[in-house]
Amino acid sequence: MWISKLEDGVWTVPVRDEGRINSQRGFEPSVFITDDQKTMFVVSELPSGFGGRDIYMTTKDENNTWKPLKSLGNVINTRFDEDAPFSTPDGNTLYFASNGHNSMGDYDIFKSMLDEKGNWSKPENLGPPINMPGHDRYFVTTDEGAVGYYASDRDGGYGEKDIHRIILDCKAVSATIIRGVVFSEDKDAPMAASITIFDGATGKLINRYSASATDGKYEMRKKTETSYRFRIEAEGYLPHSGEFEVPQQCEYYDLFQEIKIDNVEDSAGRIMAQRAFINNAFFNIYAKIEEDFTDATIAEPSVEEIDSLRMQIAETYNPIELTNFVKSIDILDPSGVRLASEIVCGSDVATIQARDEEKRLYNKNVVSADQYFYSENLPEALTN
Repeated sequence: MWISKLEDGVWTVPVRDEGRINSQRGFEPSVFITDDQKTMFVVSELPSGFGGRDIYMTTKDENNTWKPLKSLGNVINTRFDEDAPFSTPDGNTLYFASNGHNSMGDYDIFKSMLDEKGNWSKPENLGPPINMPGHDRYFVTTDEGAVGYYASDRDGGYGEKDIHRIILDCKAVSATIIRGVVFSEDKDAPMAASITIFDGATGKLINRYSASATDGKYEMRKKTETSYRFRIEAEGYLPHSGEFEVPQQCEYYDLFQEIKIDNVEDSAGRIMAQRAFINNAFFNIYAKIEEDFTDATIAEPSVEEIDSLRMQIAETYNPIELTNFVKSIDILDPSGVRLASEIVCGSDVATIQARDEEKRLYNKNVVSADQYFYSENLPEALTN
């Protein structure tokens, strides 16, 4: 074992420890020192061990000197190799790697708990997805124990051994930010819209949000693990309504939502319905971008490039399609005077509007159509 100290932001030149840690006949590949600097776990190949690499522990005496190494015994150590010890801040849990015990492949990561009498429990294999066939070790956690990091040579990595990250304990985030964009498929451009949010259980109005006319973007803060109903309104389009649920989040990150609206034409090219596609990318989309586009030529993506990548990813996740058919049409003359009104229901708009040619024979007017829509299923605000 060698020691280097951080002095004025610079690490000193490593020096070999001349105490009781390094052995003459063994090999010490790794150590772990607790935050208070009073306890150290040491891996050594001492001939007096149980076989291969064993884990030892030492504490400091009254002179601030490390005591002789003491084996953790045959509960932890086997005739095979144990390595890479890590103790949680409370000192009650020991993680280590071993190719003994009931390992699945080469090295697996195990966990042992310290009881009230100071004895270590039988090691527990952490199992998949942490342990896989191959080499998994050097497991550590964050101070609160919510996130773990470890090294593995499993398939799909970038080299021999890669660092992996896993959520161990979900410290639920109570609220999150949903960043979204509204896009007109007909105009092939972002568009302004009003998005009204209702409580999913009671239907009570919560808030209204506006998507920018410039870039179609909007932002709303919502509770996690909560269901909502929504209503989308945009000029020139029918209202659309639906539901979505904000999932549980074990760590904070923004969510992404994409709304696309377009027209559906009948056989004669008349608008008979309008569709809204809602794509909810309710996961860590920034991590997904990094994962999916690591090999891309974009070194430092711009805000615009990130927006484009978010939209590409969102299109493939949890799409919701809402289609509203035209319920009735008013036939107007060029001056805006209503000539007739028809209930469309499931009929082809072209069939109803076939009279256009006949009307031209009477007044030579060019006839246009405005659509009006109403649905009893749209959520309405409830009063207190």
